Amino acid sequence: MKKISITQIIRRLVQILAFFLYPGLFISTFHAIPDLIRAVGEGTFSMTSNGMDLVLIPAVFLLTLLWGRFFCGYLCAFGSAQDLLYQIRKRIVSGKQIPRALDRIMKYVKYAVLVFCIAILWTGIWKMPATYSPWTLFGLFAVGNFTAAAASLLTPGMLLFAASMILSFFFERFFCRYLCPLGAIFSLVSRLRLFSIRRRESPCSDCGACDRNCSMGIQISDADAVISGECIDCFQCLRVCPRQALSARPNAAVCGTAASVLILGLVSCGNASLSTSYTSQTASETVTSSETETSSDSTETETYSDSTDTETSSDSTDTETSEAAYQDGTYTGTGTGFRGEITATVTVSGGQITGITIDSASDDTQFLDRAESGVIAAILENQDPNVDAVSGATYSSNGIMEAVADALGVDFTGQAPTDASGRGQGHGFH
Repeated sequence: MKKISITQIIRRLVQILAFFLYPGLFISTFHAIPDLIRAVGEGTFSMTSNGMDLVLIPAVFLLTLLWGRFFCGYLCAFGSAQDLLYQIRKRIVSGKQIPRALDRIMKYVKYAVLVFCIAILWTGIWKMPATYSPWTLFGLFAVGNFTAAAASLLTPGMLLFAASMILSFFFERFFCRYLCPLGAIFSLVSRLRLFSIRRRESPCSDCGACDRNCSMGIQISDADAVISGECIDCFQCLRVCPRQALSARPNAAVCGTAASVLILGLVSCGNASLSTSYTSQTASETVTSSETETSSDSTETETYSDSTDTETSSDSTDTETSEAAYQDGTYTGTGTGFRGEITATVTVSGGQITGITIDSASDDTQFLDRAESGVIAAILENQDPNVDAVSGATYSSNGIMEAVADALGVDFTGQAPTDASGRGQGHGFH
C-alpha cells in the first residue's frame, strides 16, 4: 500500500503543477490537428502560427497511443478541477452512482459532441463565439482573468461551464465521461496502448470496490485486464483493492510520472524553441523594415529637393496633411489580453501607422505570437486597429487591437471573440 500511496501523491503533485503552468493545454491539444490541416490546406502554414501544433501532436497523441490516457488523469486542468470538486463533495455529503445502463448510453454523447465539432466547427460552417465554450470560460478563471470572466457571466459558455462543474460535484468527472470531445478522441486512440492494469482472479473477492471507485465508471471486475479506452490511468482502483488483486506493469508511479514529464517536457521545449525563433525573426524583420524606411525617406527627400515648383509642393503637402489619418509621433497604449494587460508602442509617420511593437504581455507565447503576426500585419495594411481577430488567439488579438487603439486615441469597437474552430483561446496551454 505504501507504493500505491506514493503513486497518488505523485499524481496530485503533477496535477497541481500542470494546472498552474498549463491550464489550457487540453484546448490546444484538441485543436492541434484541425488547425494544422486547415493551415496546410489554405497555404497559410508557418512555424510561428502552427509550430506548436507540430509539437503537441507527437507529444500528446503518440504517447497516448502507446501508454494510455495519462494526459487526462494527470495533465488536464479541467479534469483536475472536477477531481477537486468531487473530493470536496465526498467529505460533505454521500452521493449516488449513475446506473450502469444509463452510464453506458451517456458515454456515447461525447462522440456526438466530437462529430459536431468536426462537421460544424472545424470546417468553419459556424464560427462559434468563444464565449459559447465552457473550456474558454474555465481558462479565464484558471489564469485569474476575472474581469473577462465577469463580462461573460450571461453567456451560453458560462451556463455550460457552471452546469459542468455542478454535475461534476455530484458525479465524478461528469464532463470527462459524457461530454468531452478530446476525451472521445483519446478513448479511441488509447485502445491499442501497450500499458494496462491487470486483474488476478485468484485473490479477487468480487467485492466491487474497484468498480465503485473508478473515476470513469469502468467495470473493472468484469475482465482480466482494463482495456477500455475510458481508463485515464488514475490508479484509484489499485489504491482501494483490499486484496491487491490489481497490478500495473511497469510500476504505476514510474509510468505516470514518466508520461507526464515527457509530455510537459516536449511542450515546454517546443514553446521555448518557437519563442526564440519568433524573436529572431521579428528582430530581422524590424531591421529590414528600418532600412527600407530609411531608403524611402532618402528618396523622398531627393525628389523634393529637385522640385522647383513651390506652389505644387505646397499643394501636395496640404493634400497629404488632409489625408493623414493620424498625427506623427510615437505612442504607447494598453489593452487586455487573455491573461492580463498587453502594452504596445505605435509609430506614426506621414500620417500613417508605420510600426507596432508589443512591449509587454502576460499571454502565452504560443497564442501571443499567432495573434501578433496576424493582427499587426492587418492593422498596417488597413490603417485601422479594428481588424479581424486571428483564429485560435482571439483574446490576444483583441488585446493587441485595444492597445493600438488606445495608443492612437481612437475607439476600439472590439468584437465577440470568435473563431472558426470554436477554440476561442484557452491558453496553456499553456
